[in-house]
Formats: sequence, structure tokens, C-alpha cells
Amino acid sequence: MKPHSLSKQLHEIFSNETPVRLSVVLACHNRREKTLRCLKSLADQTGLKGQITVFLLDDGSHDGTTKAVQSQFPNTRILCGDGSLYWGGGMRIAFSAAMKEAPDFYLWLNDDLVLHDDAISRLLHTYLAVNNLGTALSIIVGAVTNDGMKTAVYGGVNRKPGWNQVRFQTFTELAKNSVECDTFNGNVVLIPAAVAHAVGNIDKTFQHILGDLDYGLRARAFGCKIWIAPGIIANLTASDTGRRIYNPNITWRERWKIQRSPFGLRFNEWWTFCTRHGGALAPVSFLLPYWRFLFPSFVQRAISRARRQSHQATPGA
Repeated sequence: MKPHSLSKQLHEIFSNETPVRLSVVLACHNRREKTLRCLKSLADQTGLKGQITVFLLDDGSHDGTTKAVQSQFPNTRILCGDGSLYWGGGMRIAFSAAMKEAPDFYLWLNDDLVLHDDAISRLLHTYLAVNNLGTALSIIVGAVTNDGMKTAVYGGVNRKPGWNQVRFQTFTELAKNSVECDTFNGNVVLIPAAVAHAVGNIDKTFQHILGDLDYGLRARAFGCKIWIAPGIIANLTASDTGRRIYNPNITWRERWKIQRSPFGLRFNEWWTFCTRHGGALAPVSFLLPYWRFLFPSFVQRAISRARRQSHQATPGA
């Protein structure tokens, strides 16, 4: 569907004249209760007239996830993995199945989230607002918080200033209006059909991490814009175990085990990401995280020293 046709349809949707066709894409593994809570929050969405189809890739769960979902949400399209797919592989298969249905929009959704009851409606409203500004090829990202927090832990992502083009930071401030960003965390993301058609699927290079950041940057290269929707879209129900490979308080062997797993910064994936998005200094950007991995205590002390010196050099500090 062409962007201007989507804009017209959205006006009709919010006038209750026509339904929107939305495909929700999730991947899960052994988080039955979290998965069910997420699907319940999806089923409880308000302010939306439309046809929602859920594509869930169960990556080899052995905790009864598939059976429970079939019982409580029988219309869910369940796809099965063998436990080796992780986020990137699972989402890629589910996204591919959803694209065969040719909906108007896709919603990437992590199963450890509980959506606010008007989440999808607000994402669509944000798309309509930026569409009216003439930026029809747009992706809309939802801010995710931990319960009780007033800052985002996942959502829109910007490049950090400086020469290193593959250093990123999450936009933690909760936006009052739609805010443009460079790329995104893939926790809750609204992707129009026109964007999915232009960009394609999640790159198969990335098994668990980097696939979402890469997708956003590839979308930007195609001329798409990425916007953060106002407010909080969802709450996180799982703890974050990221960046453990940089933890100086665990042994080198433990860090190396994590590094070699899909949760680590594996060499081939990081090299692809750096050479694709890192510019002329991509080889240097590639090496930096591994220096921190090998000598976390040294790097941590160096960073702390640099921050102290910067603070002391600041007038009035």
C-alpha cells in the first residue's frame, strides 16, 4: 500500500469507518507467564478498530508456552523453532510469515512487555501525525520503562557524538511530542508496509543482538525516518542482563563464555555491523569493545579518571 493511501486509511480508521490490518510479530523461549501477560495486554488494546493477527515464534520452549497460548489465545499463529534461533532468528521467521499476509502495519513486540491499553492506538496516531508532516516512510518506536521509572530503558536510539559511528545511547527522556532518532531497540516498533517492503527482513547475520539497530540504520539509508512516540508505550517485566561481558567482577572464563554465546558481541556479527555503519574508521570501532572485554578493570579505571579530569576542568565544577 502506498504511503498516501495509508494516511487516508488512518484518517478513516480513527473515524471508525474502516479497520486497519496489523500483524504483530513476537519470538519467545521459556517465558510462559511473561508471554501470556504480553498477549493479554495485546488483546486488551482500546481505541482501535482493526484486524490484529499475532505471529508468535516459540523457539523450542519446554515450559508449556505453546500449549498455554493455544488455550488462551487460540487465534495466534504459532511457529516453532528448535531453540537455536534466539531473538534475531525467531523474529526473522515470524516477520517473514507476517509479510506473506501483506498487512497495513507490522508491530515488533518483545514478549517481556506489558503494553499500555492504548499503546497501539497511540503508535498509529503518531504515525498519522508525522505522515501529515510529509514523512510517510516512517517507523514509530515506543518507549519502554521498568515499573515506576520515569525514564525509558528501551526505545529510540541515537548515535553518540564523536568519530565512532557505532556508539549508541538510548533516548531515555520520555517525549511529550514525537521525536526523531537515528535507530531503535526492537522491543516495540510499528513498521508500515511500505517501509517493510523497502527495507526487507531482519538481517540473518545477527542471531540475537544488533539486528534491530541494523534494521533502523538500513531504514534510514532508504530515506525512512524514525520517530519516538510520546509517553510510555509499555512496561518491562524482565530483568536486563546486558553488558555482562564488561563486568570486571566475573572471571575471564565466564566473560569469554558469554562473549561466544548469542548474547555476546560475536566477531562476525560485530564486524558486519561496523563495516556497514561505521564509516572509514570501522576497523578501529570494531576493536574497541574487545579491548574493554579483555581488560575491563583497566578500562573502567581509565574512564573514571577521564570523567574526573573532565569534571575538574569544567568551569564552576
